[in-house]
This record gives sequence, structure tokens and C-alpha cells, in this order.
Amino acid sequence: MALEILSYYPREFYWKGFVYNMLGGLYGKQNLYVQAKDMYVKACYNDSLARHNYHLISSLSNLGVAFIGYGNIDSAFICQQRALQLSLSTDSFLLHSLYGNIGDLCGRTGQNSIAVTCLKRAYDACRRKEDSLQCLWNLGEFYYNSRQPDSVLYYLNRSKESANIHIRYLSFFDLYAIAKQQGDVEKALEYLEISTRLEDSIYSTNVVTELEKKTYRWNADVQVRKEHFKAKRRIYIIAMVALVLLLVIVIVYQQILKNKKIQQSN
Repeated sequence: MALEILSYYPREFYWKGFVYNMLGGLYGKQNLYVQAKDMYVKACYNDSLARHNYHLISSLSNLGVAFIGYGNIDSAFICQQRALQLSLSTDSFLLHSLYGNIGDLCGRTGQNSIAVTCLKRAYDACRRKEDSLQCLWNLGEFYYNSRQPDSVLYYLNRSKESANIHIRYLSFFDLYAIAKQQGDVEKALEYLEISTRLEDSIYSTNVVTELEKKTYRWNADVQVRKEHFKAKRRIYIIAMVALVLLLVIVIVYQQILKNKKIQQSN
């Protein structure tokens, strides 16, 4: 619908790029990577016409992620590197995300040393932000997949302090898996218990969120019904007033005619 409205404004490149980027994200969440790629390509085109570098960086990075979705690693690299170049030239707030994406790509292609460098730069780029502990978990996850337990424990023990409940859950679950592999049953059970509690909290939060959504919808429906009722009542009152006025006019008119007839008779 937004695109349909924007079709009447051919030079609104900024908003077209924004909407195409959002559509790409919606397709990506459903694993429809081909459709997501098409949306992100259109987003990049409109962002470049709008000369809005921040949006173009985001669209390019998202396009790279879409290429990863259906295995086109080379194109993914090109998009992420171009986005990184733009980000470095504009001091973008997306820098940590871009380094994280390139680190993930390097890890997938076996370029471990470059992957570690990029993931550490991602952490440096957001050291003072909430995302920093997620970057540490990304490093821990990389070392976990690379079978380097000492480094894994260092980063996971730091990321488990994250304010983000999902990052805490992932950190404790990975710590449980490592303790289990090392035969440390006591620690494995401790980490498993904590990760289970966190998982339950996440599920409860999701349930509460769904209940809040349902409550909001119900309240919205009630409000809509009230507004409909008020509108109908206003129409009813207006109709009644109009009817009464009409009756008064008819009565007055009849009285005038009656007076005229009386005068004629006299």
C-alpha cells in the first residue's frame, strides 16, 4: 500500500528505499531470500538516487545477508565490503554490524584469521554500546566452532553478563555444552539449569507479549465498536431532531393555512 501511494510521487526516492528495505526484511524473516534480494536491490537503487548513505549502507549489508541465504557467498562479500567502504567514509553507526557480517562470511569460507580480526573490530566499534556483549558472544561462538575452548570460555564468560536475555541464554547454553564436553558434570548441570530458566523466561515473555497483543486488539475492537455506536447515536439524534423540526414546520404551516381559511370565511 505504501508503494502504491509512493507511485504518485516519482521523486520520493528516500521513502521508496526505506519501504523496499522493510519489505526485504519481511521476506528475509520468512526465508524467502530471492524475493528479499529483489527488494534490497530496489532499496539500494532508490537510496543511491536519494544520496542517503546511511540507508544505502543498511540496504547493501542486508542485500549481502540475503545472498548468504541462498549460498551466493561471492556476491555477499562484494555487498558487505562495499557497505564497509561507505561506512568507513561516513563514520556510520552500522560499523560493528558490518564487521560482524564480514567476520561471519570469513568464518564460513575458512578464512579464520580475517574472521577473528573482523569480529574484534566489530567489538571495538561498539565497545560502549549494549551490542558489545553480543559481539563478544559472536567471538565466543566463532572460537567454539573452531574448537578453541580456552578462547571460547574467555568470551562467553564475558557475554553471559549481557543485559539481553537472548545473549545470556546463548552464552550459558554454549558454556553448558563445553562443560559437558570436558566432563565437568557439576558445572554442566549449573549452566544447563541457568539456560533452562532463561529459556523459560524468554518463552514467558513471548507469551506475555502475545497476551498483550490480544488484549490490545480486544481493546481496539471495543473502542471501534464504541465509536461506531457513538456515530450511530449521533446519526439517530440528528435524524430525530430533523424529524421533530419537520413536524413543527408542518404543524406551523397547517396552522397558517387554517388561519387563512378562517380569515377567508370571515
